[in-house]
Amino acid sequence: EVIDVDFCVCFQMLDKLKDRWIHTGLWKNLELVKTVIAEPQGGAKSDFDELLNLYYDAIKCKGEKDGALLIAVCRGKVSEGLDFCDENARAVVTIGIPFPNVRDLQ
Repeated sequence: EVIDVDFCVCFQMLDKLKDRWIHTGLWKNLELVKTVIAEPQGGAKSDFDELLNLYYDAIKCKGEKDGALLIAVCRGKVSEGLDFCDENARAVVTIGIPFPNVRDLQ
């Protein structure tokens, strides 16, 4: 069972990655073997809780699919304060370097 958590540097990159994977057919191929979940931008806490429940349910189901793939954003809700220890993640991939926004005054 392979469980991956991938982090993009921003929602724009996540959307581009998802669109590219859908356009090339990779997304569909991934969904044949894994539950694929992308972090939505914004949203209510209940939407976020639903996303996490979907992820945790997917990694607990043995035999149906080979784990899950969660695509999220650095400094997003998924990357802040969640612990992906033990069986909750087997690989974490960061796509890009999460430099601060150059237009941010801080």
